[in-house]
Amino acid sequence: MNFYYPGYIDPNPSSGSQVRLNSVLNHFNTMQWNVISGSFFIRQVKLLQLIIRKNREIIYFETASYPFFVSTKKYFPFTIFFEIFIFLLLSKFCTVRVYYRDAHWSYPQFKSAINNPIKYYIYKFFYLVEKLMITYCAERVYVPSKSFGIKIFSKINTYPLPPAIEKLNFYEYQNKRLNHKAIKNSVIYVGGISNDLYDITETVSKIMFLPNVRLLIVSRSNELNLLKHFDNPRLQLKSLSNNQFENASLKYTFFLCGFAPNAYMDMALPVKLFKCLELGLIPLYSGTGEISKLLAGYHIGLNLDKNEFEEYIDYDVGQKRKYLGDQQQKIKIFVEENSWEKRLSNVENNL
Repeated sequence: MNFYYPGYIDPNPSSGSQVRLNSVLNHFNTMQWNVISGSFFIRQVKLLQLIIRKNREIIYFETASYPFFVSTKKYFPFTIFFEIFIFLLLSKFCTVRVYYRDAHWSYPQFKSAINNPIKYYIYKFFYLVEKLMITYCAERVYVPSKSFGIKIFSKINTYPLPPAIEKLNFYEYQNKRLNHKAIKNSVIYVGGISNDLYDITETVSKIMFLPNVRLLIVSRSNELNLLKHFDNPRLQLKSLSNNQFENASLKYTFFLCGFAPNAYMDMALPVKLFKCLELGLIPLYSGTGEISKLLAGYHIGLNLDKNEFEEYIDYDVGQKRKYLGDQQQKIKIFVEENSWEKRLSNVENNL
């Protein structure tokens, strides 16, 4: 079995995609898979070795936030044609199964984020070529959610492979929480806030309107400036490392996962959703997309559209204690059914 990623895997991840990659890599290392990643030349040599053997090797391929054939700027554009050529050979002599992680390029917000018409059309062309190659060359395509597959790969069958949870980490955080007293009615958010995809402005306004709620937003420094107009002592804006965020989360009860409605988030299941559940945080969500369907299915969290958080604020101490205890039990069930071990063992069995 072979695991392939078109680039370097950061052992100290700072983004959701790298967090996922490390979890996947740890599992496949345990199963003694052959891992192919790193520099352009190292990757191509190892792939050519698989092709030359003609043993119909199985390759599980995780895409990046960029098209796989533009993984390096060195020797550009030679590398583009070479990587495409290798991928075509792989699909002929090996069994290629691909996890397609993102399709932000297919939505209007991508154009405004690039802010350069020429670059935008070049990038979009590359993404379309990647999608076309995966559609016709991969033996099986995994996607973050069912609706993602239907929307992005309408001509083929796809298989949902959403993010998952490190089970050992969950129980470790549960033990740590015993030594930390949670801030009353406390909410934390982590992630991007700079474009329409992750627009939390309206949700923040709604939450801060409620009495006695404390909200901590963790994001990049330049993005936090977008929320400086909220003049409220109960709102904190911080830029923290992963470890700092995890330590800070031990004093919080809820995490914010409610975004302004958009077609992209309706089909998304962000890594940070699973990471926050791993930390034992209870989600505050909104909308009718994949996030809401998943959480409602496990009866986890509070729906902001139905004013359920507002109702929680009015609970007495006994009611809050009972609700929080029930939620931790439901999150525990979710963790057991959505661990990386269980998720990737299914992939391995299919392979």
